[in-house]
Amino acid sequence: MTEHMIASVEETIGYHFRNPALLRQAFTRSSYVNELAQGGRAADTQSNEVLEFFGDSVLSAMLAYLLLERYGEIGRRGLVTRFSEKDFSIIRSNMSDGHALADAVRRLGVNRYLRLSRGDINQNVLEQDSPNEDLFESIIAAVALDCGMDFSVILDVVRRLDDVDRLLDRRAGRVEKDPKSAVKEWCEKRHIGYDYEVVGTDGPEHAKTFHVRLTVEGYPPVEATGTSRPKAEKAAAAQCLPMLTAEGDGSTPTDGGH
Repeated sequence: MTEHMIASVEETIGYHFRNPALLRQAFTRSSYVNELAQGGRAADTQSNEVLEFFGDSVLSAMLAYLLLERYGEIGRRGLVTRFSEKDFSIIRSNMSDGHALADAVRRLGVNRYLRLSRGDINQNVLEQDSPNEDLFESIIAAVALDCGMDFSVILDVVRRLDDVDRLLDRRAGRVEKDPKSAVKEWCEKRHIGYDYEVVGTDGPEHAKTFHVRLTVEGYPPVEATGTSRPKAEKAAAAQCLPMLTAEGDGSTPTDGGH
């Protein structure tokens, strides 16, 4: 990343890095590092894989705090809120949904600085959710490490990266289930069978893309991809849900259903 690119990202997220190497790392895919190594060149930074892992945990904590701040009140009885622990878990899960995070990165336009391998470019990976979701989480991790885990600083960046108030209003207005849980409950309620199947994988062992097919009895199968099997299954469930619920709660399979 050039100094101009770094300055552009810093302006967008509202944070200036003391150690720009962390920001460069957040924007460096493992495929880029591996391609340089295969060509006999050393990368000037590490990939964002570990940052992504750390950022996922940090983001989860930030969203939990924002939820409690918005819908809880601390008084003589302690923390009081109208939501249950399960409700908060569902809302937070929806707020941190991979598609939502990827859309946030696309809206900001910072993904154009992601350091890609030639294979990434040929496969148009920026059109996929996973690399953009990973970038969102990696940026959060880079900021957290650079600022020494300053809670208020990280919260400000989270708010800059996405419209948290909009997410809170939309998600809390109607507590939504995780897509896989929703598919499971929908099928069990109607005694309809369903199955997730890994139909293929791409990429090297350390950076696989999983292809999963979700089959619900009586409905056309749905396929989706993800950087892990759970992520691919979740993506398939999210694609399948609108089809299952298109005819309302009393809908039935169009062919061979119960």
